[in-house]
Amino acid sequence: MSIGEVLNFPINMVEVPDHNFVRCEFEDKTYVNWDNNSGQTFTDDYFRKGLTPTSSSVFTF
Repeated sequence: MSIGEVLNFPINMVEVPDHNFVRCEFEDKTYVNWDNNSGQTFTDDYFRKGLTPTSSSVFTF
């Protein structure tokens, strides 16, 4: 978050039940949900279903 702030990159933290991720917003109003735990992107629908990378098989050690 702080790196995005210094570089003036539009990053926001999003909180969902039992999880947080960052959303990178672009000038054309599109955005990417990026999960720093898994290093992957996820759709809004993924999180709406109550899934999180740490509670699904997407995140493995």
